[in-house]
Amino acid sequence: MQKNVFDYIPPLTNSLESYRITQDKYIKIIEAIKNRNIYDYIIVDMPSNIMMETMSLLCSMDKIVILTRQDELSLYRITKFMKCITNIDGKTVLLIKRYKKNERNVLITSDIIKDYPICECIGDESNNIDENYKNGMYQKTIKALL
Repeated sequence: MQKNVFDYIPPLTNSLESYRITQDKYIKIIEAIKNRNIYDYIIVDMPSNIMMETMSLLCSMDKIVILTRQDELSLYRITKFMKCITNIDGKTVLLIKRYKKNERNVLITSDIIKDYPICECIGDESNNIDENYKNGMYQKTIKALL
């Protein structure tokens, strides 16, 4: 393998325990991949239903991007989530997906962005990540992670 290759492991659909993998083992797997220096970046796609095991996994990450929407329900969920997890200040940014310019963005006026800044707002232009990237999307997110 060489650097700049993109491999993808989809998020686990069940808890780690159902796969007979402990949280510590999962973190060790990620660390082992990281230590091999095969990739410039390792992205761990996690389910939106955060469980205790995934919360501590988040704490072990170098950087975190939380995908959200601009509505009140999303703000409520992020606020509740941030109260449940510690040690992510300074390494977490928000990426607003399905952004609609003509709709109110409640995140911009909330206190949450003091600790968790919005790095980018992405509309529904395409579900094709490569196409979106070629059109200039994700550039601010990448900068925020570097």
